[in-house]
Amino acid sequence: MSAFDRLDPEDYALPAELRARLVSPALVVYLEAVRHNLRAMLAHVGSPERWRPHVKTTKLPAVWTGKGACGIGGCCRVGPGGVTTIRRALMD
Repeated sequence: MSAFDRLDPEDYALPAELRARLVSPALVVYLEAVRHNLRAMLAHVGSPERWRPHVKTTKLPAVWTGKGACGIGGCCRVGPGGVTTIRRALMD
């Protein structure tokens, strides 16, 4: 059984009021799950200094804010769009 098989769709159900306001297609990010994954990855690599996430995979300012809270300050392969994203996240 894979990890996906163990997921409960009810854990990711959106309230009807929110669903009614979403414009499709929409990206829904569960920030608590992102925070959990950040903590799990940090436990795996040992320290923030040993992890340089790729900016293209995390262009959402809220995710970068979470990374900053975990002490992750570095990254690799930052283009102009990535720099703007990081700057906005850190200035908010």
